[in-house]
Amino acid sequence: MLGTVVNSIAIIVGGTIGTFLKVGIPERFKNIVMQGVALSVMIIGISSGLQFNNLMVVIVSLVIGGIIGEALNIEEYL
Repeated sequence: MLGTVVNSIAIIVGGTIGTFLKVGIPERFKNIVMQGVALSVMIIGISSGLQFNNLMVVIVSLVIGGIIGEALNIEEYL
């Protein structure tokens, strides 16, 4: 439970700081950070997917998540 609380506080504090510092960061730095995060998420996803017994659930989840993300136009807010 303590880990969840610490994680939540860290996300809130980091998000708040990021909101204020976002203005001064050049676009090329924002892009490279987002690409690094995306690569990390892909690596974590692939390693978790290989350990998962039912790969079909992973595939369906990715498809549904992609459709929802496109419908909500989430990429515009990144």
